[in-house]
Amino acid sequence: MNALLVAAMVSAGLGLSGCLDPSGETTMEHAPACPVVDVPTLAGDRIRYDGRGLDIGHVETQQHIISVTGDCANAKPDRFRRPMTRVRIGLTTQIEGGAAVPEPGQDDRVALRIPWFVAVVKNGTILGKKIFYERAPIPAEGQTEVFKTPLHFIDVPTGGNPHVSTYVIETGFQLTGPELDYNRQHLDPAHYERTTEPSPGQ
Repeated sequence: MNALLVAAMVSAGLGLSGCLDPSGETTMEHAPACPVVDVPTLAGDRIRYDGRGLDIGHVETQQHIISVTGDCANAKPDRFRRPMTRVRIGLTTQIEGGAAVPEPGQDDRVALRIPWFVAVVKNGTILGKKIFYERAPIPAEGQTEVFKTPLHFIDVPTGGNPHVSTYVIETGFQLTGPELDYNRQHLDPAHYERTTEPSPGQ
């Protein structure tokens, strides 16, 4: 099976790989090549404040992308009859409760809303993008939880050579303008490395 190159945090090192088609049946002896996956360094962290300040005492949650998981499969041809590759992809994130995290009953929020994106890029140009929203438990102050998003899919053209993909998949937190500016000004860029590992069960 063809492995998908994944940008994962150095501490995680998980990879994606080609495997089954969307129905669960193998339709080719070899799955189509998976695109390279990249996590832009500024999109790997998201800090949520309570709106009353930007110091550590006003942090509600800190969210970090640990790794990217998923697989590739054969998809139905598009309306132009081009062969397509379906990329299923999900994030594993770490959520830390900060000093300003709401106490139970203090706030009507029962879950943290996590926005994240998947974009198809070719030659530096974004050809398509999807934004997903997940709900995760809010950890208590000083507590940490690992949250895995469901696998979502996005289809990309397979191209003339099914063994080589010319596309890149970018994924990360969908940040607001102020969140992006804060990461750029205050945080050290997250360090990622590309890894290739077989999917679970191989």
